Amino acid sequence: MIELPVVDLSSEDRAATAAAIDDALHRVGFMVVTNHGVPSEQVAAMFAAMDRFFALPTDEKMRVAPRQASSPRGYSNLG
Repeated sequence: MIELPVVDLSSEDRAATAAAIDDALHRVGFMVVTNHGVPSEQVAAMFAAMDRFFALPTDEKMRVAPRQASSPRGYSNLG
């Protein structure tokens, strides 16, 4: 199992933070970000919205699929 890298944004060493982000996204593709300053209530609201979206039927989610297959934006179905 791959362990997600943790990137702490409170560090004053911006070059080290940028290097950690670059490494995390190239090596794993994801990261956990700490000390980002986003209020916990807003993070909880985002997770709730995400849960509601992914609970929708596939055809409804596909309405926000990218028009170009190469676009990283929008919903894409697994497979």
